[in-house]
Amino acid sequence: MKSPFIWPGFVMVIVGVVLPLQLRAQADDIDFSGATVSTNATEVMLIQKSTGNGRWVKIGQSFAGYTVKSYDDKTGQLTLTKGEVTAILTLKKSSVQTASVTPPTPAQKTALLNNLRQLSAAAEQYFLEQGVNTVTVGQLVGPEKDKYIKTLTPVAGETYPATMIIEQGKPVKIKTAAGFELEYQN
Repeated sequence: MKSPFIWPGFVMVIVGVVLPLQLRAQADDIDFSGATVSTNATEVMLIQKSTGNGRWVKIGQSFAGYTVKSYDDKTGQLTLTKGEVTAILTLKKSSVQTASVTPPTPAQKTALLNNLRQLSAAAEQYFLEQGVNTVTVGQLVGPEKDKYIKTLTPVAGETYPATMIIEQGKPVKIKTAAGFELEYQN
């Protein structure tokens, strides 16, 4: 529908402000993807689509030339201003998908526990010999003569990074590629 009150190249926004197409395109370049509301402050997550840059912004702060004026937690609407122009963005709906964790087969579980048992025993020996209470997997595993375990063979997509820390008195934990967590403690 054509209006005699809107000039060509202009668009009417919900709040009733005549907004040039160029400014509307800039507002369309911003994603409103999160909000955190507390008694101290309200922050919103804004992402500029064209650059991929985003950050948490408090009410009253600016982002991509817009000032964050207000956020209505009940409606999920954010009000931004740029000069005399007001834009209202609605919080994107989110969905959380629960990943299903596939347990290892009985044979894999036995092998995983054996790897954890070896790490735990080697760590305990290291603690006794060195008089310390932490050790990394890299200090325990390797082909060198001073290592306690020559190799650990992954069986379910788990990894044993050299930087993994084992603490005295705490269980040794591992997570398989399928998300199954297993722990062992002497």
